[in-house]
Amino acid sequence: MDGKIKIKIANNTHIPGIIDVWKENVDYHKQLDSFFVLRDDGDDRFIAYIKNQILSSKSFLLVGLHDDEVIGYGLAHIKMYPPIFQQTLYGYIADLAVKLDYMRNNTGDLLLAGMIKWFKSKHIERVELQVFTHNKMGNNFWKKHGFMEYKHVLKVEFCDDVPFDVLSPGDEA
Repeated sequence: MDGKIKIKIANNTHIPGIIDVWKENVDYHKQLDSFFVLRDDGDDRFIAYIKNQILSSKSFLLVGLHDDEVIGYGLAHIKMYPPIFQQTLYGYIADLAVKLDYMRNNTGDLLLAGMIKWFKSKHIERVELQVFTHNKMGNNFWKKHGFMEYKHVLKVEFCDDVPFDVLSPGDEA
């Protein structure tokens, strides 16, 4: 891999390349959890989502380029906590994905640095993200950059062959 990695603010011309990286990322995550099986119109919905993010003042979308090929992207948002806390705004990293062939060449580091710079320019002091438990590569990347666990997101999936009783208000446990 010759040539320098460039980080740029994404525009509509980058969308096909972002989609390629996203699909590879979804395929990787599908191996970790069947939740990542896409709907038939998943690609179209993601394209519409990305177009909206490019236009949003509360979002920031970067691409990593190698010889004008999109090899990674990072999507950041500004979000709000409920207005009961002193700190109401926070940054949220929705996606950071790099093509497998380009991992471990600093592309993820550069995309993250660009998102952090944007957050700081918006006076954001706290950044959150979610990484899946079984994604060891992702967990290691985020911990390397100082991110630490502070809450657990739990799930339950209901199916007919697993009994699960839920109490109604007023029922006794």
